[in-house]
Amino acid sequence: MNRIELIEKLISKNDLTKAAAGRILDTLIETIQVAVKKGDSVTLVGFVRIPLMADSDSTFIADSIPGDGGHPALVS
Repeated sequence: MNRIELIEKLISKNDLTKAAAGRILDTLIETIQVAVKKGDSVTLVGFVRIPLMADSDSTFIADSIPGDGGHPALVS
């Protein structure tokens, strides 16, 4: 699922405009990124847990994201 698909799902489930759904998704992503950069872990029960793990370039990486085939994802 990509950003556009997530926005379309927000629209269909919540009677939102495309612009409003985009802003909501952007806020969610930004909030998660800020928390991880501050050193907080992020847990969305039933979806994902993003523990803080910094690589040598201080890029924050999330692990154990369901549906990703076990590959790490960049969060920065």
